Amino acid sequence: MGRLRLLSVSIFGTVLVLWALSCAGPQALKPPAGAEKEPRYGGTLTVLGPYGTTPYAWDPADCDWYQGYLCGPVYENLMMGNIYKGPRGTNEFQFDHPEWIPDEFLTGQLAENWEVKPNEKKIVFHIRKGVMWSGKPGVMEQPREFTAYDAEYALKRYINSPKVSVGRFDWMDSLTATDKYTLELKYNTFTADWSYLLGWGWATDIEPRETVEKGASDPRNIVGTGPFILQEYVPGTSITFVRNPNYWQTAKIGGKEYKLPFVDKLVYLIIEDESTRIATLRTGKADLAWPISWKFKDSLQKSNPELQSWHRVGQTVFLVAMPCNKKPFDDRRVRLALSMAIDRRAVAKNPYYEPTDEPLILHYPMGATYPKSVYVPLEELPPSAREQFTYDPEKAKRLLAEAGYPQGFSTTMILHAYPDNQDLASLLAAMWEKIGVKVELKPMEYAAFQSMFLAKKHEGLVFYSKGLVHPLTVLRYNLPGQPWGPAEMWAIDPGFKDEYLACKSIENDEQRNKKIRELTVRHLDNVAYISLPGNRYYIYAWPWVKNYYGEINLGYINDASQAFAHIWIDEDLKRSMGR
Repeated sequence: MGRLRLLSVSIFGTVLVLWALSCAGPQALKPPAGAEKEPRYGGTLTVLGPYGTTPYAWDPADCDWYQGYLCGPVYENLMMGNIYKGPRGTNEFQFDHPEWIPDEFLTGQLAENWEVKPNEKKIVFHIRKGVMWSGKPGVMEQPREFTAYDAEYALKRYINSPKVSVGRFDWMDSLTATDKYTLELKYNTFTADWSYLLGWGWATDIEPRETVEKGASDPRNIVGTGPFILQEYVPGTSITFVRNPNYWQTAKIGGKEYKLPFVDKLVYLIIEDESTRIATLRTGKADLAWPISWKFKDSLQKSNPELQSWHRVGQTVFLVAMPCNKKPFDDRRVRLALSMAIDRRAVAKNPYYEPTDEPLILHYPMGATYPKSVYVPLEELPPSAREQFTYDPEKAKRLLAEAGYPQGFSTTMILHAYPDNQDLASLLAAMWEKIGVKVELKPMEYAAFQSMFLAKKHEGLVFYSKGLVHPLTVLRYNLPGQPWGPAEMWAIDPGFKDEYLACKSIENDEQRNKKIRELTVRHLDNVAYISLPGNRYYIYAWPWVKNYYGEINLGYINDASQAFAHIWIDEDLKRSMGR
C-alpha cells in the first residue's frame, strides 16, 4: 500500500495468489435500500471506513496514498468514476477496486471532458464552468470559481514534488492553462495510463493556492470544490465534514434532479481495535462500515438481521518480497525454494481467512477480477512460472542445495506489527524452518516499517501488502528507483524496463493488453515475490442508509465520497428502530 493495514480483513496488500470463493463480480446478499421514498435532505452519515490509524497525510504533494482517502470528500480531480456505470446503473463495473478504475468507466469531474490528439501529441482538458471553491475563513475568505489555472498550479506542484516516484512524468513535456477553461498537456511519448497519472489517481487531488500558502499539511487549511467541507478533525477519533451548499453536481432520481449532497454531515470514524469497530456497527453508531471480517458474519446476522450486506473479493493481498539485488535472493533457485516451501492451503486455514474449498487462483500482478484482456490465469502460465505455486518442500531443499545452501541459511523479515500480520508471518517462518531457512521476524510500528520499506533499508525479506492497482502501475514497480517495488526485480531482469516503456507507449488497446499479459508472465517467471491467499470481506449498512449500492471507490484509494454524496438518511426509519 507497504500500506497501512486495512482493518478487520487486512486488505493490506498487492501482488499475488488469491483464494476466493469465485472470480465473479461481487453480489449484494440483501438488496440495497434505494428509491422506495423520495430523497430527503439532512441528517448525518457516519462511516466506519478501512483505516484506523491516526491520519498523517493531508497534502497531495506529499505523494502519500492515505491523503486520497482523507481528503476525498473535499478535494476533486479532473476525472472520476462514473457512478451510473456501477450497480445503481448499467452494472458494468462494481467500483470495488480501491485503486483502479478502468478508463471506460471514467467520466469528467473538474474537467467536463477531454480530447486525446495523438497527431499533435497533446491531451486537452475542457474545464467545467461554474464550479466554485467552497471558501474558508482565514484561508479563502470568499468562494471563487475554479479555473484551469488552479488545475495547472496544483498538478505542477505534484509533478515537481521531490516525493514523486522516479520517472513518473518523464513522458510529459508541459502542462499549461491556455485560458480560463482549457488545460493543455503536451507529451513526448504516449503513455497508456495518463488518466491515472494525472486525471484521477495517486496524489492528483487539486488544492487551491490559498491552501498551499497557508499550509497544505494542516487539515484546518483545506479548501476544496467537493461535496463536503472539512469542519473538524479530532486526532485518533474522527473527521467531520459538512455539506457544501454550493456543490456543482446533481443526481437524477425518479426522473427528478437533486442537488448533492443529501446529508448535512459526513463523519469518518477512526477506530483501530476490531472489537470496538464491530460494537460500533452493531449499536448503529456507524451507519455504514467496511471491511468487516467473515468471522462476524454469523453473529451479525443473528444480532442484527436487518443489516444490508455486500460480499466482496478483497482487492489487496499479503506477500513476501525477496530483495533480488542481495544474496542469497539474487539466485532464482533460492527464491523458488522459498515459494515452494509454502503450503498455501494450510495458510488459508488460518482463522484470518474465510473458509473455502475453491481452487487456487492467480491474483497477481493482475487481479482475478480484472478484465480477461490483461489477466493470465494460473492454468495458462508456462510450467516455469506456474511451478512456484506448487507445495513441494523436498524439491525446495534440493533447490537450496543446488544454490550452495545445503544446510539452509538465516535471514530477517520486517513487517507491520499488527496481530494478523504477525500470525501469518510466524506461520511462514515455521514452514521455511522445515527446509533449513531460519527467519527472524522484526515486527515494527507502522510509521517505522513504512520508513524502512520505502527507503529500501531492509536486509532480508519484507512481509507487506499493497492494493491491486492499475495494470501498468504494478508492472512499473519492477523498474529501478520505485519505492513500492521492494523485491528490486530490476536487478535480475534489467531488460524489463525497456519492454515496459514500450508497452506503455502502445496506443492500440488490444496490442497493449497483449503486451501486458506477456510482461505479467515474465514478472511471475522471475519469482521475485511470494504470494499468499487473499480473502473476502463484507460491507454493511443499516437500512436507513438509502441509495447506496456497495461502492467503495470512485476516485483513488477507497474514496467513496461520491457515493456518500448520493446517500440520504431515512430519519423516520432510524427512529423507529430505536437509533
